[in-house]
Amino acid sequence: LAGNADRARVAITRDASETGLLLLTRGHLEIGQSVTVRVLLPGDAVQHAPVTGHVVRREVLSSAEVDFWNEKVALQFDAPEAELAREMLNAAVRYEP
Repeated sequence: LAGNADRARVAITRDASETGLLLLTRGHLEIGQSVTVRVLLPGDAVQHAPVTGHVVRREVLSSAEVDFWNEKVALQFDAPEAELAREMLNAAVRYEP
């Protein structure tokens, strides 16, 4: 995850669709901020092509999330990412405990 200043941040996905992601991150992102996301799925050795979007909302962290993460943010992609959404769903099903 990289913001306007191209500073890389680590994040995990809490929810995904073809139009965006809900992420937990240790970085600080502002509503309206442009970001580039590089997705690495479980079991994948290669990152997917970068996806661009912007922050549309910030949410309150749960008590379990606040121990490690600083923010929960929703990103809206600049263009729908149907194939990426399918791949993320397949990975979630494959690696669900």
